[in-house]
Amino acid sequence: HGVEVRASLIQGAGDGLFASRSFAEGELLGEYYGRVLSLLQAHQLEDRDYLMGGFGVNAHVDARFTLDSPARYVNDHFDRSKLNAHFEKMKPQRRARL
Repeated sequence: HGVEVRASLIQGAGDGLFASRSFAEGELLGEYYGRVLSLLQAHQLEDRDYLMGGFGVNAHVDARFTLDSPARYVNDHFDRSKLNAHFEKMKPQRRARL
């Protein structure tokens, strides 16, 4: 598939998703999916590391236990200048293409 999960070299970062081959711009790396939670359920989570919003008020995707989705390891940086991948949210399916 061209991606692999391995330990990040950034101290304290845990695992990350890394390309194991070159990708063309716009090429699909995978999909982010998991358990769909309401806003209340999302706020009650202790660990929000794998939580993705933007699917609607009561539709947040928690990929914490979706171990077959390598996209859960992508670092979605808040500084847009540091992003090296893009999520395309498919709201009706509650998934995001990476």
